[in-house]
Amino acid sequence: MLTGLKRNLSTSEIVEHAVLARKLLSTEVVPISNVVFMGMGKPLHNIENVIKVADILVDEQGLHFSPRKVTVYTSGLVPQLKPFLRESNCALVVSLNATTDEVRSWIMPINRKFNLNLLLGTLREDLQSKHKYKVLFEYRMGEPLHNIENVIKAADILLKRFLRESNCALAVSLNATTDEVRSWIMPINRTFNLNLLVGTLREELQSKHKYKVLFEYVMLAGVNDRVTFDPVIWDTLKLNRTIKWYLGKLNK
Repeated sequence: MLTGLKRNLSTSEIVEHAVLARKLLSTEVVPISNVVFMGMGKPLHNIENVIKVADILVDEQGLHFSPRKVTVYTSGLVPQLKPFLRESNCALVVSLNATTDEVRSWIMPINRKFNLNLLLGTLREDLQSKHKYKVLFEYRMGEPLHNIENVIKAADILLKRFLRESNCALAVSLNATTDEVRSWIMPINRTFNLNLLVGTLREELQSKHKYKVLFEYVMLAGVNDRVTFDPVIWDTLKLNRTIKWYLGKLNK
């Protein structure tokens, strides 16, 4: 029988879990390389202890994980986000799940207290002082709440607003230069094809000087290792020569 919240775990209790898990799994299965704070509770409700544990996990005298391998999930607890971003370099994942307050408040009641404007505004403000730091957004799709209109709004909020209001680096997983191949590798391309993606980048980057977008291209033998370029898409953004040069270097 569930009796509700009694108390938060202490710093030592959380660290003990990590130490025990590493000891058991490293000897019987595989070494642990990642730690994720998530579950039935909200990690940031226990913010002081979570920050202390995160410090121990990444410290050379502690468990010595990479900060990028220690991830904290949050539904958007704005007051706790500020100290976490200020005091920790561990990774952060924000559960978005909707792009309008109406839908998000229905799915995630926390949005009634900390709406999207407040959440995204806080992230934008506090990330100004963190260099080369990435926040990941989790977006779980489910009908009938997440129709195509809401998905398109997600692109508008996250991509366009990010480019307009942030100077943090943006990395785009490309992995193909034609819609046929990219849609097979990355189903999201069926909704946001290359014309839409590149067009959005081209439009929003007009006002950003000396700003670079990084393109990730993971080559799969027999799938996307033969690169072709549609000049209508690529010549306008002047990416074709850059990608051809890069792939040429790889093939030497």
